[in-house]
Amino acid sequence: MEKTLANIKDPTKKIAWLAEHVKTPKSLHEYGVLRISRSIPIFGAVSMGILTAIDAVWKFAGWEQMLQAEAKALSFQKTWTQDVRVNLGYGLYLGALASGAAAVVQAYGTWRNLYATGMVKRATEERYATRARIALRVAGALTAVLAGVMAALDFVDAAQSMDNGQWALMGLQLAAGTGGAIAASLVISAAFAPAGSATMVAGLTLTVWGLVLAVVLVAISIAIDYVRGDNFAQWLERCYWGRLESGRYADFPTEQSDFSRVMARA
Repeated sequence: MEKTLANIKDPTKKIAWLAEHVKTPKSLHEYGVLRISRSIPIFGAVSMGILTAIDAVWKFAGWEQMLQAEAKALSFQKTWTQDVRVNLGYGLYLGALASGAAAVVQAYGTWRNLYATGMVKRATEERYATRARIALRVAGALTAVLAGVMAALDFVDAAQSMDNGQWALMGLQLAAGTGGAIAASLVISAAFAPAGSATMVAGLTLTVWGLVLAVVLVAISIAIDYVRGDNFAQWLERCYWGRLESGRYADFPTEQSDFSRVMARA
């Protein structure tokens, strides 16, 4: 049918041919396959590709921000947690690319299998979708682990803020850690749920919940930066006259060195 329709150039003759031949449920289904199978797989794959791009851009922007923060970090900011965060940020960016690519292939293969007309074609598309599903689960599990470790680091920072008596900062870091833990659970759920990221939870898909949570986490991150203050404000808290209960400079040369770094960027 597809080949025959392609050879008919006159639209009126094409309509006449369809009216003559598309009469049974079987022929109607075949025509529906020809018309729909070219659009829905593409729409599904494109939509997943757009979501992948959004997720990857967010992850890459976060990783770049971590690199910039590490480059201008003062002595007390150069801790093991910061180095771990940079590596985790790069891993989350790669995980977003891998998960998105697998999701696109799975969406395309699933739709092609649904509208395939031959057994060989169905088996081929199902094989592609199955392989993509396995890759998506592996990438999703790894991404969830990285997101969980990132959330754990937020809890570590909250504990340090509590030791320093920074209660507002501690509350925000706890919120960030909790949000990160929820994000990790969403990622692992999307990877292993039968419907994937289209799984409905409280009226919204996991994808939409992920986007909402991403916006919330960005807002919390901005609030953390505001409460923590810039490098000069943090230096003032840790200098000889600083108000921190613990974590102040232990020696004068380091204090002066950080002051020079801050003033050089002022």
